[in-house]
Amino acid sequence: MDVTFQRYEEIKEIVAYTLTKGNVREIPICGFKLADELGINYVPYSLLPLKKQSACIQLSEEGFTLDKTIYYNDYQIPTRVRFTIMHEIGHIMLDHFEDDDVAEIEANFFAGYILVPPVLVYALDRTNDIDQDQIKNLFNVSNPVAENTYNYYQKWSKYNSSMFGLSKIDTQIYNQFFGCLSLNL
Repeated sequence: MDVTFQRYEEIKEIVAYTLTKGNVREIPICGFKLADELGINYVPYSLLPLKKQSACIQLSEEGFTLDKTIYYNDYQIPTRVRFTIMHEIGHIMLDHFEDDDVAEIEANFFAGYILVPPVLVYALDRTNDIDQDQIKNLFNVSNPVAENTYNYYQKWSKYNSSMFGLSKIDTQIYNQFFGCLSLNL
């Protein structure tokens, strides 16, 4: 089963809502701060007894959500942990109750879109001719996330040029960060 265009648009709306509700106003976005603002608990594997750590790693190398608490593998590299936290926040905000392929695709999209909103790349790209390394450094994401974001941004920018204007969702996301960026659209 594929995720529909309409569902991706709904996820973007939920990202915008999450950024607003979490009062996120600076990049790079901190998943732990966002979780705190949203009232979501999180527990690193390292704080669990060894037997439970092992069980958690068998369940998921990265992390998972149980009863609206995120359990995450803090032995992973920091950019992986950041993505995992956002992925799990995505599951919570998207009201996923089952773990299936569609839920994983949706949570991955949520995490990528919230960590590196294309409209913010657009704002930065207007003066800097942004590349993957700049995305990686500015948004503090891994190489794969920077690459996926850059590729998505290339497609996104074709449909969101000044000729067409920004969507309501992208305008809302940009306005959330207005002031932290030294640029204006």
